[in-house]
Amino acid sequence: LKPPVVALPGNARFLAGDLLSLEADRLRRLAPSYHLVLSDAAPPTTGVVLRDVAASLELADRVLELALALLAPGGGLVVKVYYGEGAEELVRRVKAAFRQGRTFRPRATRGGSRETYLVGLGLKPAPQARE
Repeated sequence: LKPPVVALPGNARFLAGDLLSLEADRLRRLAPSYHLVLSDAAPPTTGVVLRDVAASLELADRVLELALALLAPGGGLVVKVYYGEGAEELVRRVKAAFRQGRTFRPRATRGGSRETYLVGLGLKPAPQARE
């Protein structure tokens, strides 16, 4: 919920709000489709690992839902998540939706941190509904 500390390019927008209640339609009013969804969202940590991981997975799952609703075919996703129980299912969903899906842990991440990024490149076209 903190505003950016760097100047954003003209085609970037910052929205403050609750990610879990953000609707794709609100974002479509800003642009009909997107080429990249980038999320560095993180819950306030409690120090209780299972709770922190679950809260992070809830945010990351919502980001993936929004990305699948908003991205143009071929688009990309980068989303931060605290890796732990349940993260493999999210990784599986990213790999299924994108031509390339993987986890990435920057070298700058401090030791002992669960912070990991899920990266999806090349959103696959949505499957056609069968009649």
